[in-house]
Amino acid sequence: MLQVQPAPKTRKVPVPDPCDHIGQYIGQVRRYEHITQDQLSCGLCTRSFLSRVENGSREVEPMLAAALLQRLGRPAEMFIHILNCEEFQQWQRRLEISALLRQGKAEPAEASIAAYRDSACNVLDIQFAWTAELNRLALLDAPAEKLRVLAREALELTCSGFVEKTPEQYLFSRNEGCLLLAFLELTERLEGSAAVEDQYRALLCSLKAPRFEKRQRVYLLPYATCHVLEAEYRKGRYAEALTVCEEALAELTTEKRLFAYDQLLEWKQTLLNAMGSQDRTAGMLLERLRLIRTQTSRPVSLLAPYEEQMLSLCLNDVIRTRRILLGYTQEELSADICDTGTISHIETQKCVPQKLIRRALLKKVGMSGEHYDYEIISSRYEDYLLRSEIGRAINSRDFDRAQMLLERLCRDLPDNATNSQYIWYVGNCIHGAIPEGDPGHFPLNRQKEEAARALRLTMPLFDLEQIGVYPSGILTVNEIMHLIVYGSCCKRLGQSDEALAIFSYIKECLERMAMSAVCPGNLYANAVQKVASILGDMGRFEESSRLCRASIQRILESHDSTLLAMLLYNIAWNFEQQSSQKTGTGPAWGREQVRALFQQAYAAALISGDIVGQQHILTHCSRIYGNDFLEEVKSG
Repeated sequence: MLQVQPAPKTRKVPVPDPCDHIGQYIGQVRRYEHITQDQLSCGLCTRSFLSRVENGSREVEPMLAAALLQRLGRPAEMFIHILNCEEFQQWQRRLEISALLRQGKAEPAEASIAAYRDSACNVLDIQFAWTAELNRLALLDAPAEKLRVLAREALELTCSGFVEKTPEQYLFSRNEGCLLLAFLELTERLEGSAAVEDQYRALLCSLKAPRFEKRQRVYLLPYATCHVLEAEYRKGRYAEALTVCEEALAELTTEKRLFAYDQLLEWKQTLLNAMGSQDRTAGMLLERLRLIRTQTSRPVSLLAPYEEQMLSLCLNDVIRTRRILLGYTQEELSADICDTGTISHIETQKCVPQKLIRRALLKKVGMSGEHYDYEIISSRYEDYLLRSEIGRAINSRDFDRAQMLLERLCRDLPDNATNSQYIWYVGNCIHGAIPEGDPGHFPLNRQKEEAARALRLTMPLFDLEQIGVYPSGILTVNEIMHLIVYGSCCKRLGQSDEALAIFSYIKECLERMAMSAVCPGNLYANAVQKVASILGDMGRFEESSRLCRASIQRILESHDSTLLAMLLYNIAWNFEQQSSQKTGTGPAWGREQVRALFQQAYAAALISGDIVGQQHILTHCSRIYGNDFLEEVKSG
């Protein structure tokens, strides 16, 4: 039986005021992985600059922070970076260029790439521009040799002498890894597969090194795997190749990503056929995944499959929207920090505040004060490891382990509102999962109350019952998670109007934050799914399905499968209800269409490893249609 104590609180630990925690985090990870400062900084910055970043005396600009984290094998998207207005504008240009290339719009992208290159401030900006140009020229079928020269020059900007080394001998960020894959593929076209077989294997081996977190390597590993599979297949090593293929598919399922998932399923079928065997599940998943992908625009295969995943907000916008959200006037916000004119200049993007002023303003509007946002704020690498483990435990519904890990996290975690909100959230999840009647169980009303209390730590004047009157604004990850808990409780308590208002507000805020494509835990898709579910319950079926389809398109474009199954289930359920209402004969009408929709939802649940979703879909199909229909949904 699960036994937990009331939600724990952090022990007060002094936090050094002028320090830069992300720099300290980078330093701790580097030392943990036994990587020298010379190795990590090579091609990106000087060793002395990195040293100042690590000791907290120098802030690191976001693109450099992302590259350093990725070279260490850590995902940069675990942090939401808060940029000054110029940095934010440059980041938006990157997103625009990436979107044009993903859509295959090579000619419109040319001017944007040129403008970005002209405004480049550092070597990473230049490297991105060259990567974009490489993809643009590849879309126009430029000669392979010309492309290879460009790929090599782009990679040499930060990885000098890489041609003479193997991938195991140097560190590489995600963009550097994409450029390396492109260089190897182009070399294969020009010189044959034998010239690059060993390098593909070395790259895959490097990505599988323990220092690479799965969340980071999953962006590159599937593509490298496909090249290794081709080499193994040519040599007739089918069994070995099948093991490599299944490992890659398992990692994609664990991390709920879809990078090269179709190609890997095709390889699995090819290898099994070569071995005189079959796997009906692989064929079924491939067929249904292709049907699911028809709901988005035709994907464009880029030579260097770089995906912009860093999440960023504009500092000036953060201060303005949160000031309004919390009910401060400019005079009230500036009190004891700076003059009112400074606030006005910040909000109109006429100035960048000094570090100490920025920290004070961000804290006053309910944020951590750092130039990034995350569920916890700490200078200890161990705390972030524990946070990751807690997330995995909750996702797998292992609440005993989550409680044990949470208690360890609380021992030394600094005492601040950000950390307290996260701890409150985990505690609420654990207590809500305890069976009703057992000690420590939080009923729905208690869970709702706890979420509201946690929100008031950073949003003291925010009235959840009047949420519809508030303008959309910038929320922290912790605030969004507590709002999701609050709204979910409302829905389960039958308070549909209140739940719809909560989730609609979350959706609007995330759209306002430009986080609708990719955000931590895919919070946007979560909010959309909840809104769609409530609309369906209200009989607004078409509205619900339109919302689901739009969200599906967004998450497929970002190669995410987190909530794909439940979004597809919503569409199937809506169609089922509409069919019943049109004929008055029950759900048997339109059986073929309904079955196809549920088949897609079930396949998505298998692909993403969504066990709860699988059970939900199968239970519904069995209850409404019977076991024959159930088997059709499972196996086709």
